[in-house]
Amino acid sequence: MIYRALIKEIPTLSKTTVYNTLNLFVKKGLVIPIAIDEQETRFDIDTEPHGHFLCVKCGRIYDVGKCSALFDKNEIDGHKILECRVYLRGICRECLKKQ
Repeated sequence: MIYRALIKEIPTLSKTTVYNTLNLFVKKGLVIPIAIDEQETRFDIDTEPHGHFLCVKCGRIYDVGKCSALFDKNEIDGHKILECRVYLRGICRECLKKQ
């Protein structure tokens, strides 16, 4: 999507440049990768701890769980937590309304 949005303005842009830039953003903590779908990786600019919900009908991804106590922990059962990612799958409220 990023490549398609920019290629008209920057005809010399390569997909490699886009991927390298996204990887740099991840390393610098500017975005977090979301691998909720096996087909693609998405990138979230909201780097605060939270979960993600994937609607299996429409494919939209929603941010969820920003207030979860799970994200506030540095350790659990004696294990040091370095990273916490929560992915949920289901049917979103918009798709449920259409049923």
